[in-house]
Amino acid sequence: MLNVALIGLLAGSLAITPPDGTGDAKKSPDGDKPAAEATPGVFETAAAAETLAPEAIIQDTYSYGRSVSEAPFKIWIEYGYGRTSDEYHKADGTDGTFPAGAITTQRLGAGAQIDFLSFPAFKFGVGADLTLAKNAPENASATYTPMGAPAPVTFNYASSDFGLQGLKLFAQAQGRVLGVHGGYILDFGDATTYVGPEEIGASLLGGTPVNVMLGESDDRNALTFGADFDYPSDHFRLFGGIDYYHLARVKSPPSNPSFTQPEDDDIWNFVFGTGLKFSVIELGAAFQIQTRMQSPTNELFGTPGIGGHVGTVSPYLRFSPPSLPASIFIRGGVQDEYTEYGQDIGGANGPKSKIGFTAGLSFGFN
Repeated sequence: MLNVALIGLLAGSLAITPPDGTGDAKKSPDGDKPAAEATPGVFETAAAAETLAPEAIIQDTYSYGRSVSEAPFKIWIEYGYGRTSDEYHKADGTDGTFPAGAITTQRLGAGAQIDFLSFPAFKFGVGADLTLAKNAPENASATYTPMGAPAPVTFNYASSDFGLQGLKLFAQAQGRVLGVHGGYILDFGDATTYVGPEEIGASLLGGTPVNVMLGESDDRNALTFGADFDYPSDHFRLFGGIDYYHLARVKSPPSNPSFTQPEDDDIWNFVFGTGLKFSVIELGAAFQIQTRMQSPTNELFGTPGIGGHVGTVSPYLRFSPPSLPASIFIRGGVQDEYTEYGQDIGGANGPKSKIGFTAGLSFGFN
C-alpha cells in the first residue's frame, strides 16, 4: 500500500496544463503560473483518491457484491431452488441411489447488517440472517433391503413443511482486503425422522411400512467463525474465505437406543472465486470445497459414521442498474443449512447436486 500511495502521489503531481496558461487551468495565488490539479493515482479511481474504504465481504455473500462503506445499513433477500440428483457418492467413491429419488429443496432467506464503526481502513458491524426451508422427496415410497436386513422393507417418505430453518447472528471486522467474522446459528427446524434397526425390525415382523418425514434442519445449533478476502479492483474481483462450523449436539435426540451422535462432527468450508465487472454487470464464479468430520456432508446422503467431502462450482451474475438503489443477482447454487451446493465437480460420501439456483436483491453493496 505504501508503494501505491507513493505512485499515486507522484502521478497527482504531474498534472498537465495548457502551455500558455489559458483555458480552464486554475491560477496560482501569484497569478503567474497555473496551479496543478489533483488527479487520481495510477491504480486509483477518482472516488478512491478521496478515500480507500474497506470492501471485504462475508464468505457466503459473494454474489451480493462488495460492501459499500457509504451505506452503513445493508439488507438482502433471496430465494433458492435446487434438485439433488438421485445419485450420491458412497464412502468408496462409487455412486449409489437414494431410495426416495431426488430431493427438491427450496430456501427463502433475508438478512440485515449494520456497521457501528467505519474508518477509512477498518469497519466493524453486526447482522442477522433468517432462513426458511422445505425439502421434498421425488418418490412417496420405496421398497429396498437395508444393510443387514434379511428382507426388503417399504419406506413411506413425506416432505417437510416450508418452515423456519435457522437464524444466524454474526459480527464482522473488515480491513481494505481482509476480514474476519464469527457468529452463532440458532436451529428452529425439525430434523428428519431417524430410522434405526428397531423400526426396520418392527416393519419386517408386522409388515407395516416405515414412515420417514424429511426435516428442515439437523436439529443442532452451531458456532461459526472464519476469515475472508476480496482484492479491491474496479473491474476485477478475486475473493475467497475459510469457514469453520462447530456443531452442537442434537437438541431432541430420538428415544431409539441405537441412535448415536458422533463427537466433533464439524464442518470446514473453503471458497475461492473470481469475477469481472463490466459497467453495471458483474460475472464470475465461486469454487467451494466442504468437508465434514464424522458424517456425510448432508446426513441424508451417504454412509453414517465416517466423514465426507464435496466440491462444487457456482457461477453468478449481478446486475446493478443506476435507476435502482439495489443490485439484482442470480447464482448457480443453493445454500444448505451451513454451506452452499453448486454444480458438482467431485467428492465422496455426500450428495451430487445437478440443478440449483438462487436469485435475490441486495441493498448497500456495489
